[in-house]
Amino acid sequence: MAIILIICLYSCQKDEYFGPVYPSNSDEVSITPGNLVYIGCEGNFQFNNASLSVFNLEDETIQNDIYKRTNNKQLGDVLQSIIHHGDSLFLVINNSGLIRILNDSTFEELAVIEGFNSPRHMLILNDKKALVSDFGGGALSVVDLASNSITSQIQAPEWTERMVLIDDIIYISNMKDSSILILDAFSFEQIDEVQLSIEPSYVFSLDNKLVIAGNAKKGAKLISLDKSGALETLAEFNNRISGSALYESVGYFLLNNTVKMINLQSQNQEEFSHMAQTPYSLYVDESGIYISDVIDYLSRGKVFRHDASFQLIQELETGLIPQVILR
Repeated sequence: MAIILIICLYSCQKDEYFGPVYPSNSDEVSITPGNLVYIGCEGNFQFNNASLSVFNLEDETIQNDIYKRTNNKQLGDVLQSIIHHGDSLFLVINNSGLIRILNDSTFEELAVIEGFNSPRHMLILNDKKALVSDFGGGALSVVDLASNSITSQIQAPEWTERMVLIDDIIYISNMKDSSILILDAFSFEQIDEVQLSIEPSYVFSLDNKLVIAGNAKKGAKLISLDKSGALETLAEFNNRISGSALYESVGYFLLNNTVKMINLQSQNQEEFSHMAQTPYSLYVDESGIYISDVIDYLSRGKVFRHDASFQLIQELETGLIPQVILR
């Protein structure tokens, strides 16, 4: 009777985290279109081993090296960022100086945009035009999305990073000078440059304001910038952050052992501990809180998925140096 009772108790319990999710060993790519999470893996600098992993939320499986297995060639050297626009994925390959465009469900390569110096991030301005930031080239590249080619370049600081479009104004992270460049989205003329006390590593749009997260000389800060150019410090941290995300007015900040959360409307704060050995990036949406772990930069990385109550529900094995996560 005791044995029967124990079995019943276990069978009624809610499903919980039970271990890592490993990729299939098969070379065949078989992914059901729909609820997919894309994980871009940097790979090692100058080793040409960047890769794309795909996690299916429907059957909770992950497949690695999707680009190589689909297109029978290497993705490139250092996958820096990804943009999902329409039914296409734009993969910015930093050290290869190009952007690969893939179908978002078959992963077949549709086109390649070449001619960049060291591209970092891409901002889609409309269906016809995009802007690409750069490291070391001293310019921003304007891309024609119809011809998939660079049409012009705009003089810029040596290292530009993430970008946000708010009401026909482009806000650009100037990492070299710790400032925000402000450009007109039509003429690309510079309107202003705002100096900061932090490195503007992460930029977001919230209520028509720019929200900036980044590390200072000591610790880190979250700052807002309004249209008049006024800055406001929203939060300060004693430790440096390695990732940040904004979802439904809540800011998420990745630290060595914890994720801190601040509701930017109510100012309520929470935090939870994570298992990442070397936390590297953070992504949040309705499907969960995702934390990437690059471990030792030489082994296959991991992505930890937590639910809305901060419980670990999955541990995914990825390619080398999982860096960008998105849907």
